[in-house]
Amino acid sequence: MGKLKETLKEKKILFDVINVIIGVGMLVLIGLFILFPGNGLILVMLFIAGGLINLSNGLKLYQDKRKKAAGMAQICLGIIIITLALYFIKMGVVMAG
Repeated sequence: MGKLKETLKEKKILFDVINVIIGVGMLVLIGLFILFPGNGLILVMLFIAGGLINLSNGLKLYQDKRKKAAGMAQICLGIIIITLALYFIKMGVVMAG
């Protein structure tokens, strides 16, 4: 397990692994949303997963000195998307359906 952690740090692929895991989860959620189109909870979970992918990509870009501005923009977009999902929860979109 220690060798895996070293490889992730050494190759700087941690954010890529996170994106793949969240992406596979999003594919499952999209399939569930197609089967149950009125389910607001799945929609909110998709928004949160999309926001997390944006945050992960933003953090990866932010580490590069030449791409800090793009990274900050991506991080802000991720925060906005997650905030929108939380707003949907507050407005009761989850219960509609």
